[in-house]
Amino acid sequence: MPRYGDLVLDDATCQARRGTRPLGLTPAEYRLLSHQMANAEHVLSKEQIGRYVWGEYRANPAIEKLVSRLRQKVDQEDPALIHTHRGFGYRLGAA
Repeated sequence: MPRYGDLVLDDATCQARRGTRPLGLTPAEYRLLSHQMANAEHVLSKEQIGRYVWGEYRANPAIEKLVSRLRQKVDQEDPALIHTHRGFGYRLGAA
């Protein structure tokens, strides 16, 4: 099972949890989180995210909205794990 701190993905059931709290992710959110966990501590560009999640590049607003929704579900507890790197992309990791 992929894990980053208290964040856990169960690929067998496509479920995610942070600590004991289930996250209730959509398929696109799950794919994004899986990709971020596989690349933890590395900044992923919007183009990399779009190609991984949808198999094609999507406009920035679609990616920003997806990241925003995922952040609302993942980052309810401290520390925040999803970080924006303006002009570059997004990173999963400690501050």
